[in-house]
Amino acid sequence: MDGCQHSRLIQISLTDLFIHPRAIVACQFERDLILQCDVTAVKPAPQSSVQNEHPVVVSAGMDYLVVSGWAELFDAHRENRKRIFVVCVSFIDDSEVEYLALRYVYKRFTNQLDDSTYGAQLAAFLQMCFNSALDRISTVKQKTPIATAKEKQIYISTQNCMLATISISIS
Repeated sequence: MDGCQHSRLIQISLTDLFIHPRAIVACQFERDLILQCDVTAVKPAPQSSVQNEHPVVVSAGMDYLVVSGWAELFDAHRENRKRIFVVCVSFIDDSEVEYLALRYVYKRFTNQLDDSTYGAQLAAFLQMCFNSALDRISTVKQKTPIATAKEKQIYISTQNCMLATISISIS
């Protein structure tokens, strides 16, 4: 794969991606965080699916160094994908890399939910997902007895806003 020119979206092998040396501290800090949710429980996206996020990389010869956006990179490894889309920039000054990496971690922090309302926000999100799934499998817009029964399978314990147990099975 040739080097990057300006900024462009390219697809490359995971074996060609490495965390930029100036971004390792920020990346490792984020990886060591204790998350409120277990992201490993999320099913892998279909192979034909579009990525939610694209790591930002800079070309380093035959390899690419990840400056930010590494969450998608680690998801790809966990999901056993072989290739990933990245935003390749032609040049990032080494003095900027650490700033961009720390800014990425900061943005991930600022996108976290408020702890005291976590349970309620999770319940609202799951209800939205549940309704979306029902819409995809049914042309009936009113809740049927079966839909109501499936909805009752969703149990959210908001005590201490910490525990969320989800049981949804739609065939």
